[in-house]
Amino acid sequence: MERKTQPKRCILDRVYLNNYNDHLKECENPFFHYLTIGKSAGFRPNPYNKGLWPSLTAPDEDAWANAIRANNIEKSEVVVIIPVYKGYNETLSAIHAVLCNPQQVPFALLVVNDGSPDQSLTQKLRALAELSYFAYLENEVNLGFVGSVNRALTHSEGKDVILLNSDAIPFGDWIDRLMWHAHADADVATITPMSNNATVYSYPVNNDNNRIELEASAKTLDDYSKICNSRLSSPVPTGVGFCFYMRRSVIDCVGLLDAETFGRGYGEENDFCLRASQAGFRNILAHDVFVYHAGGVSFDNIYSENMAEIERNLLLKHPVFLSLVHQHLLADPGREARARLDLYRAAKHLVDTGLSLLLIIAAAEYRLILTTW
Repeated sequence: MERKTQPKRCILDRVYLNNYNDHLKECENPFFHYLTIGKSAGFRPNPYNKGLWPSLTAPDEDAWANAIRANNIEKSEVVVIIPVYKGYNETLSAIHAVLCNPQQVPFALLVVNDGSPDQSLTQKLRALAELSYFAYLENEVNLGFVGSVNRALTHSEGKDVILLNSDAIPFGDWIDRLMWHAHADADVATITPMSNNATVYSYPVNNDNNRIELEASAKTLDDYSKICNSRLSSPVPTGVGFCFYMRRSVIDCVGLLDAETFGRGYGEENDFCLRASQAGFRNILAHDVFVYHAGGVSFDNIYSENMAEIERNLLLKHPVFLSLVHQHLLADPGREARARLDLYRAAKHLVDTGLSLLLIIAAAEYRLILTTW
């Protein structure tokens, strides 16, 4: 896979200064020092000594032979909805990931092309749809992200849905695990998995986009999460739309996404979650599912360009939103999930590097099995 070459994003200034402050001149920029001296001297730009996560690349023609055609919507229990605008490599990688991971739960895949300007992407989507890999809708006019999702929600009437950004990559039996949480509690309205880039539900650093690659791949992080955080979750005030389960009965109760207020996207999932909470339902974070999120691809840089307007519209509808998020950050109910994953990663890394470790953890606090590696 092709790697991004943006060295500034690989430098964690505070870490670099803590490690190599004696080598820097007074007020010298850590990034400048790394480029001119530190890199050739073997200094580590970050704790992992890694660059950015690899760029996503579209599967080749042979790879599609491993893809399993999704069910018809009528025969499915849940519909995965991928709205598409641009991002050829990312979109095809996301679709391929959904189709190449078998599930026990019967699911359909619905791709909505919102007038993509990339003709090569449109042609590829049409070709795959012709081969019945997934259901396909093509908007005659650009509806924006929220309008495209609402069209898909209406098209998949009667079914639970999972919204998946076209730059998000799931792994393994991710649908089965999300649906386990849905089946476990009928009051759950939405479910969001953990991710490298999920704002307040990010890993390893909370409320960060975590662009620096770890020693473990994204798939491995999902494998670890499935083991050390099995069937665990925590309550959250809102979901995050990169990967977002929505229960159909809740959609029927509180309505579709608010396209009039949130138009092209961002804020619509927060509004939906708050409406669901007001109706007596719950939103949760699934600790045992990790979905990689490249970020900033699927529907352009809408948030960065319209941040003030988006937040103003959201607060006009829900004045308590920022207070709820602040309280969540202070309580941080997902911290134990991150701690368990940290410990599991550390233990596996020590094993893989030929070392041994006796993990003595308070089982009642972390729910870990005492394990000798």
